[in-house]
Amino acid sequence: MASNHEEVKLFGIVGSPFVTRVEIALNLKVVEYKFVEEKWKDFSDTPNSILPSDPYKRALAPFWA
Repeated sequence: MASNHEEVKLFGIVGSPFVTRVEIALNLKVVEYKFVEEKWKDFSDTPNSILPSDPYKRALAPFWA
């Protein structure tokens, strides 16, 4: 196999089981990598929601779909 000396970057969120699995695999293969933490914004505050903001109407909405 050709030896490429490219930098390996691991993008993810701390505590993610998927990132942890990749970290374990990279450590077992003795691959040096740089962890780049991604910042996720909270999507729950978006003003354009499909469901109504009233909890009662939100509970009834799936029945009328």
